[in-house]
Amino acid sequence: MTSESDDESESTVATESDMAVESADVHTILTDSINNESSSFLPKHIRCASHTLNLLATTDFNKLVADESLGCKRLLRSAFAKCSSLWNSVSRSTKASDAAVDIIATSLRTPGETRWNSTFDAVKRLLEPRVRSKLPQLMETLKLPQFSKIELEVLDEYVKFMGPVAIALDRL
Repeated sequence: MTSESDDESESTVATESDMAVESADVHTILTDSINNESSSFLPKHIRCASHTLNLLATTDFNKLVADESLGCKRLLRSAFAKCSSLWNSVSRSTKASDAAVDIIATSLRTPGETRWNSTFDAVKRLLEPRVRSKLPQLMETLKLPQFSKIELEVLDEYVKFMGPVAIALDRL
């Protein structure tokens, strides 16, 4: 007695002739299609949305900041230098990491090399009210230069400006 599933499996078994593969020279096909203007063509290149947004947030943003007429290059670099020194201190020293957790009651996020939005997330964490209020104490404890009021405002603007890009990247 044959079950229904056995009948289906017998009918779906491919024979060797059904699986024959025909090889073709792609160069010849493409050259002929260009010369003969036939219907063989490659599809239009579509850029990866995540990669494009990542480039926007890094390369294009850095070009914008480098524009001397805006006058924000020095402030932004100063603010990010202080952020980097804090992140480096906390990530390289267990004592500094423990001190940070004791003072701000949470761990700091440290940015990674491969994804831009990790930097955004790390800056955003520094600006959370419970962390920001304890930032002067943390910087003093770690013997790092304090953030000035204008540097914190620049970081606030950075988070506001780059927030939509970060949200889009997270969703993609």
